[in-house]
Amino acid sequence: MNSEYKEICRVAKWFWLRALCVIGLLVGIALYFFYDWKVGYPKKNFHLVQYETFEKARDYFLEHVKRDGTKEQWTSFVAEQEMQYFKQRDIVEYSLRRSVWPSELQNYKTYQTAYEAKGDSSEPAMWESFLAENVAYVKSLEAKSTESKEDRVAYEKAVRWDLPLPEGIEKNKLEANYRLTMYRTFQEAEEIFKRYQKEEKGQLDWELLASCRDLAFPEDRSITPLKYQNEMWPAMLGDYDRYYAAAKEDIESKVEINEPYLWKEYTGEKKLGEKAPDAFKERKRVDEQLYFGIGCLVVAALAALYALRMKSRYMAVDNEAYYAPGGMKIPFSDLYKIDKRKWDTKGLATLFYKENGVAKKTKVDGMVYGQFDKKAGQPAQKLFDVIMKNFKGEVIEFAEEAGEESVVK
Repeated sequence: MNSEYKEICRVAKWFWLRALCVIGLLVGIALYFFYDWKVGYPKKNFHLVQYETFEKARDYFLEHVKRDGTKEQWTSFVAEQEMQYFKQRDIVEYSLRRSVWPSELQNYKTYQTAYEAKGDSSEPAMWESFLAENVAYVKSLEAKSTESKEDRVAYEKAVRWDLPLPEGIEKNKLEANYRLTMYRTFQEAEEIFKRYQKEEKGQLDWELLASCRDLAFPEDRSITPLKYQNEMWPAMLGDYDRYYAAAKEDIESKVEINEPYLWKEYTGEKKLGEKAPDAFKERKRVDEQLYFGIGCLVVAALAALYALRMKSRYMAVDNEAYYAPGGMKIPFSDLYKIDKRKWDTKGLATLFYKENGVAKKTKVDGMVYGQFDKKAGQPAQKLFDVIMKNFKGEVIEFAEEAGEESVVK
């Protein structure tokens, strides 16, 4: 710093306070986005998973009572059920997004006969007969299909073995997705039936499950917290007496209750909100929180760099020149006009000068640099007084009484 400066004005304290507030705000917003990405949105998704599970339990239980199921059967059934996770139903036909298993799978005796008769066939039980009954639809799929044989084979393999799907197929192959969803459903039915046979579960157990079971849509559990992704149905749903008591009014009076049974009790125990989110935060929405958070941190970093840059800036004067915050020296002899109309109200003045014959201008900003604190001796005013004392050109200012522009030569 030049020791011969007559006056020097550094960045005012308020600027640093505001800079810290802005940077802190941006970092806070970024942390909020990161929280939603990692915790907030997944928690909301799991909240809705829990609500839909209770809704599904109501459907199952009403079917169970309708079929004269026993307490033991209900308790055993609940113990096997996983949470009702969000399913990516947008990649199949809209009309099928809330479908349950086909009626062919819901008749225990018919399915048992087909299972025993299938022999060594690699196809799931009843799959071939299902296709035969829907031959017109299958033919329409083949007629509409535009993908290559290689793509179709790759896609079917991906779905059957849970491999990554070929790029560009998910959204625009809705017809093929329907057939593959149904195929997976028949595969799933066979696996469950095998287990039920080993466990000696009978017709009622099977038909209760089959009448309410969703189609085997692809699932995306990554949008819920990792620790909950293997969660089973809450234990209170398996308490038959308690659940029946909650459902009794609905069963006996036939009055539909919109809220799932025991939902209030469950949310009270878990300290959850009774009102579940209206919709799932899909993977795209969850990831957006990460991107927004990173964006806020980038802006905060840029703001911090700008603040650090301001740390070394100042404006000053000596007996010969004005030194602008950028470091440029402007000799008083090069000044030819000063606009000081905003000086008294905003601490701003514009200096007009010529450099190598080219007209230019710069500002004297007393609010950012130095300020006008009387206890500190009004540094900005002192600096401006030195400029005015050494200036002989045109001054633009407001007349004190009329408020009109006045030009002083």
